[in-house]
Amino acid sequence: MKYKLAKEKLNHIAEELKDEKHLNSPNLGVLNGISGIALFLFHYYKYSGDEYYSNLGKKYIEEIIDRINNGYSFPTYCSGIAGAAWTIEYLNEYNFIKFNSDKNFNEIDEYLLENMKSCMIKGQFDFLHCSIGYGYYFLKRYNLTHSKKLKKEYLNNIHQLIDNLYNLSFANQNGIYWINTFEGFPKDSIDTGSAHGMSGIISFLTNVLSHNIKSLKALKMIDLATSFILSAKTDHLNSAYPKNIYVHSIDQHLAEASRMAWCYGDLGIASAFMKASKFIKEKELLKESERIMLRCCSRKHLTETGVVDSGLCHGSLGIALIYKNFYDITSNKTFHQTSDYWLNDGLMKGCFPDGLGGFKKYENDKYINEVNLLDGIAGIGLGILSLTTDTELNWEQSMML
Repeated sequence: MKYKLAKEKLNHIAEELKDEKHLNSPNLGVLNGISGIALFLFHYYKYSGDEYYSNLGKKYIEEIIDRINNGYSFPTYCSGIAGAAWTIEYLNEYNFIKFNSDKNFNEIDEYLLENMKSCMIKGQFDFLHCSIGYGYYFLKRYNLTHSKKLKKEYLNNIHQLIDNLYNLSFANQNGIYWINTFEGFPKDSIDTGSAHGMSGIISFLTNVLSHNIKSLKALKMIDLATSFILSAKTDHLNSAYPKNIYVHSIDQHLAEASRMAWCYGDLGIASAFMKASKFIKEKELLKESERIMLRCCSRKHLTETGVVDSGLCHGSLGIALIYKNFYDITSNKTFHQTSDYWLNDGLMKGCFPDGLGGFKKYENDKYINEVNLLDGIAGIGLGILSLTTDTELNWEQSMML
């Protein structure tokens, strides 16, 4: 273990998640549900060798399957069945469990396809809650199924989503973009982030191509979508790109700076550009992704970052992980130093006497306890494992990192 404090915090989180009361958490999904807790338990077992955590993780999987069999029906990737099924696939892939998805997931597949089509009809593409989340599950199944018949069906589902994204896009002189119609988002706004917006779409499409799925439409969308975001580059904000681009606004001074986070803004854009560079505009996108990350290295003050907690979604550990990934790719020592800065910041924020392992998330102007992967201690624990141990980990796939 690289850092003494990190080890202490990790052990406190593991001890907290030993409490089986968390099995009663209402959601099943991988980001905001008990599937994310299961991911931590299995990976902590891999790190520690303590089989208690593997056995407890299996209890979580049994609970997930029992609830679905007994009528649990919330479908999304973030909080529901799509994320839970993705987690089971992932754990099966890396030999944490044995589960015959080809035999047992037929009804789930049909149900999730219905929900994906419903989202597509409404023009809702959001990764966490809408069509891309379902598509990400189908992509995992496409990669892992042993059935030629199912592989063909999953491929068809993925192409349906690609066609829909193509049809939902709007074009202008700068490229293509999508307007998020999911409830709660500003009207006529173009979200540039990973969780709900264009960076998430680009990352999903690069994942499709990385699975050797041939799609000229996917390649074209990556090309035109990156061009559109590049056109929004600004020197008028603390961030390199705005959080949202408004369709009818041409005044850059009306743009809102993005926070430092996985979910919104510069870091997600840089990550999407890095992935896209494997397929198009290699030199331009690589250079721009590194420029964004270097610019963000100097953003440390709260007013520049908006970072008020430690979680993966919009907290310190998520930032640290993205910088670590960039260091691993580029060997730029500044990225390594920045990753260490945000790791330390996240650990120091775990200072609440009544927190879970000392940690709380910030929500609606107050700090609350949270166990999930997205912004709770399961994700913080996984982040600490990735940042400070040599244990081979792949859980970051759950966030398309």
